[in-house]
Amino acid sequence: MHYTNPNNHHFSESLATHFKEIANHEIPNEETPFVELEQNLENAGFSLADQQTVFELLHDNQLLCRSENFSRVLDLILTHIPIEIQNKNYANMCTMSESAGYRVAMAEGFSGKDVGSAVKTVLTFSGNSIENHGHLPTTDDLWKLKPNTAEVSIIGSGTINYDDVKMVSFRFPIALYPEDKLTEQERELLDDEAIHFIVRHYTPSKTAH
Repeated sequence: MHYTNPNNHHFSESLATHFKEIANHEIPNEETPFVELEQNLENAGFSLADQQTVFELLHDNQLLCRSENFSRVLDLILTHIPIEIQNKNYANMCTMSESAGYRVAMAEGFSGKDVGSAVKTVLTFSGNSIENHGHLPTTDDLWKLKPNTAEVSIIGSGTINYDDVKMVSFRFPIALYPEDKLTEQERELLDDEAIHFIVRHYTPSKTAH
């Protein structure tokens, strides 16, 4: 499959479509989109993060995170097209809250219609250009239904710029992820049928070790 130049935002759409076709069993499962994703992230200055870096970011309570559209995240990283968020009515991002907010962002929200739910993408970022409108009102049903989620969720609006990005995380179903790209520990968990998703974290070079 031919991809357009990554300097063009259509590259993101093309890669998303490839993941979607694999998820929908329209084409055979293959590692091409995974390799393309990793190569282009590296070309954009994002490296696979080590455990210590991830731990530090997940416990940096100055940061925010949110489940985000796969194509929009790639456009932001590869072509520096900002993500605009216009909202003052509903919770749409989380405070990091010692990683509790990240876990909510990864567990809830959409998995990406543009990728056929094949990739869940969570963006970790500074709130330099985000206006925090606070938590949901205490009368909101979320406080009754999911109090832990409500506690770390905020209403935010503004812009996420390229320089605001501290980490981008991708979660893939184990059934779609190339087995030869698994770590030894992940292989053992796979053999024991104890793993369902693979998560990869990428950080910009200035924070990657």
